[in-house]
Amino acid sequence: MPHDAAGVATEYVGTLQIAPDLWRLGLPIERHSLGGANAYLIRDREGYALFDCGADVAECSAALDDQLAALGVPLDAIHTVVLSHGHGDHCGGANVVRERSGARTMLHERDAQFAGYPNVGGEPHRRQLVAWLARYGFPDDEVGALIDAMTALDRQHEPIRADRLLVGGEVLELGEYRFEVLWTPGHTPGHVCLYDPTKRILLCGDHILEVVAPNVGFHPLSDGNPLPGYLDSLRDLASREIDVTLPGHGAPIADLARPVAELVRRQQDRQSQLLSLMTTAPQTAYALASQVWAQRGRRNWSGLQGHLRRNAVGTVVAHVELLAERGDIVRSEDGAVGYRLVR
Repeated sequence: MPHDAAGVATEYVGTLQIAPDLWRLGLPIERHSLGGANAYLIRDREGYALFDCGADVAECSAALDDQLAALGVPLDAIHTVVLSHGHGDHCGGANVVRERSGARTMLHERDAQFAGYPNVGGEPHRRQLVAWLARYGFPDDEVGALIDAMTALDRQHEPIRADRLLVGGEVLELGEYRFEVLWTPGHTPGHVCLYDPTKRILLCGDHILEVVAPNVGFHPLSDGNPLPGYLDSLRDLASREIDVTLPGHGAPIADLARPVAELVRRQQDRQSQLLSLMTTAPQTAYALASQVWAQRGRRNWSGLQGHLRRNAVGTVVAHVELLAERGDIVRSEDGAVGYRLVR
């Protein structure tokens, strides 16, 4: 992905009309590993709706204002903001847009707590996270540092004030589009996509990406292993009649089957890699993750800090739990959960 002198991906500059009354807005985020995120603007008789709205950072907010102005759209013409999921690069600006425009905000009910975790839930959620980290092998000093960092970060932001909590299955009629809300858990517990089967358009958030494989893993708020359902949903979407897929990062996708096949392959490769790392002695998910990301490069273990290590460990847990369920390895629990070869 090309970058400008400031390191911001040039793809996240300017608008792109996708179809009648549907535009992609590229929103730069300077400290984001992918350079920024996409939002999508949809026109109807009442005004406009946004699918995602970017992060709560100055360059992202300015880009949103500038691109709306270039299209002749005043901010108060936005009546609805639909959030694909509760990660800050997609939903961080939701409260500001809501306050400035009067728009109602929609978010899946499972991500209402996830978006501000662990601080939305207060001390019970922080205790839950501490127990989860210890369960999967995080050293005590890292547990304390991670909780402190997340607490300090999350205190800077208010929880998302959603006006409508989605469950999946709703239909959103926006102008000439009739979007079905598809609940697609995996990247987060409450991730949603919008699908118009007549227009054959899918707005997929971070469920399907070409620029990077979405993180899919265990989280303290997970209800079981998200990986099998995620893989099933990929195959389901690839079987549908979809002409254009609009992701949360990167360019529109014309051939959905190709990135789906690649994502499935990457998940299978990760399982093979983890199986190759197994020994007869139990290893925690933390220990395994430190080996998976041991190679030098942008995403090596020493460069992963805070919530990125939590995400990495959660990804490993999803894979090794699946391997254990298949009988390929043995799962044991003696304080922390360990995984080993079948003797």
